[in-house]
Amino acid sequence: MEVISLPLAVTVMTTFGFPGLFFLVWWFDHKKMVRDEAERQRQFSEFQRLQARQFSEFKDAQNALIAQYREDVVGMKRLYENNVYLVDNYKALMDRMDKLLEDVLSALSLNTQTLTHLDSSVQHNDFCPVARKDGGR
Repeated sequence: MEVISLPLAVTVMTTFGFPGLFFLVWWFDHKKMVRDEAERQRQFSEFQRLQARQFSEFKDAQNALIAQYREDVVGMKRLYENNVYLVDNYKALMDRMDKLLEDVLSALSLNTQTLTHLDSSVQHNDFCPVARKDGGR
């Protein structure tokens, strides 16, 4: 802040009176306001540059986050596709196991029928000489 010297104030006061003194005070105040406005403009432009840089950093971080999220979603998609593949393979395996079980049960049933028939034939064998000698069962 500029200071009005006493000799200058006295000279202006004696030459122009109180209106001159008011003009002098106004002049120095106006110069101070112009300097303050220039400083405010400088600070505002510095603030805008800082804000633009921060916004740019924020956008970069946001883009990096979105790219990472995209990679994660692609990975999850691959996991789901692999799970579908596993489920399909498991279903095919279970279908084969069902068919194999049916074949085994069919073979077991045929074996049981054959053994039952064999047992019945042995029980009612009238042609066996040993069974005729004992008088049959």
